Amino acid sequence: MRYPRIVSAATVTVLAGITSSLALAAGSATLTTRLSEFGPASSGEPSVVVDFAVSGVTLTPDANNFSEMSIDGMANLAQVGKPDLPTTGVLIAVPAGYDPHVVLVSESQKTFPGVTIAPYQRKWRCDNDSGLTYSLDEAIYDSSKVYPQLRYRLEEVGYLQDLRVVRLAITPAQMDFGKQTLVITDKMTLRVTSSLKVKPQK
Repeated sequence: MRYPRIVSAATVTVLAGITSSLALAAGSATLTTRLSEFGPASSGEPSVVVDFAVSGVTLTPDANNFSEMSIDGMANLAQVGKPDLPTTGVLIAVPAGYDPHVVLVSESQKTFPGVTIAPYQRKWRCDNDSGLTYSLDEAIYDSSKVYPQLRYRLEEVGYLQDLRVVRLAITPAQMDFGKQTLVITDKMTLRVTSSLKVKPQK
């Protein structure tokens, strides 16, 4: 089969031709993967469609005039000094000799002006954070950048025996520092297809 296949991270099993639904948390976020019978018109091949939705977000003010953000069932980026935003993803198997591509099919967004997400702080074990200095990436917080720049991307994972696996990473929230606004993509549909690798001409 010359198309991407869904890989369950829990069972490390290749799924083909069936639907896999991963409920991240009741009432908070859902990530559903399905095999589409129809790919882009240019290829005519099946593709993996990923539907993502957020229905609940927690924003908690901290002592530094920032807000800590969480979505039940999702991990956070946890990069010291950078906005600590929720993230998730799904593993996808790629056929030998092909390269994966991801395209945005549809999305909807909500904006929260005046909300700035707190930077992630390094922590010691046992809740003993004495001696740690407060970390803030000024190159991001004092800029007009959008962080992260991409809401979704394909990440190389490696191989399961001879099966190439990539991860479709999704970060539904972005900080627009130019507008001092939190932007949340509450619904997103993505399509992952594959195309033959182009061999360099001799």
